[in-house]
Amino acid sequence: MDWLWESLEYLGEILVFIGVVGEVLTERELVLKDDEEKRDAIEGVSSWILVAGLAISLSALIGTNEYFNGTIAALNLQAVKARREADSFQSQIADSTARTKEAEAKVASAEAESEDAMAKVATADVRIADAEERAAKANQSAEEERIERLKLEAQIAPRRLTNEEARDILGACTLCAGRSVTIRSYATDVESAFLAKQLVMLLGAAKMNVRDAVASSNPVGAFLIGIHITGDDALASEVRSLLSDRGHLDVAPKGSEGAHGWEMRTGPSTPTDIEIVVGPKPIK
Repeated sequence: MDWLWESLEYLGEILVFIGVVGEVLTERELVLKDDEEKRDAIEGVSSWILVAGLAISLSALIGTNEYFNGTIAALNLQAVKARREADSFQSQIADSTARTKEAEAKVASAEAESEDAMAKVATADVRIADAEERAAKANQSAEEERIERLKLEAQIAPRRLTNEEARDILGACTLCAGRSVTIRSYATDVESAFLAKQLVMLLGAAKMNVRDAVASSNPVGAFLIGIHITGDDALASEVRSLLSDRGHLDVAPKGSEGAHGWEMRTGPSTPTDIEIVVGPKPIK
């Protein structure tokens, strides 16, 4: 069994080496510099190879430790047996000198083998500690990568109001009933159009007179980023607060519109109490 555990230990160290090389090459962008997706995939595979190698090494070291513990126990039993034989021989010193020396030799040999096994166990303990430390670092690296991936997914995820958020906004809207609102988005922005359509239905349910101008604007030169609300100060302030605090949307503060270029708009141009422009999602 000793050769089996040693073979597994060598295999684990080879996998660890391969995993480390893969991570170094990808983290320092030494390979696939122009293909981040493939480089990230190779880095992920390397991390798993590293974890697998560390797991195999750890299992092999544990197996080796158990094997040597069994050997030590067997040798200790042999030593005890030899000592008992020596004690019985002492009562027959006159006629068993040769056998006494033989027993003492066995004891010395067993003690030497026991010390050797103890040294191997100590070495195995050191290797286990090192493997556990490397495994912990690999797990930490994988967790940090997962957290960064979740942050990126949150940034690029489309904006949507949940049913709970919509009900919360509808229940808190006190100045909306009977007022008028124009909801506008850019013609080429699908993600903003979906969110703007949600606002059309939501504010319509709040008994506002909604002018649906979704996907009706074609900006020239520049455009608004995020959600902008203009018009009647009190009503605009309430809607701005509702969408930001209860809808958890990124709503621009009052007066942040500025000059953003010329727009070609379709549909009626009669002014309404407030206008909501749903621009592209801000990326932070």
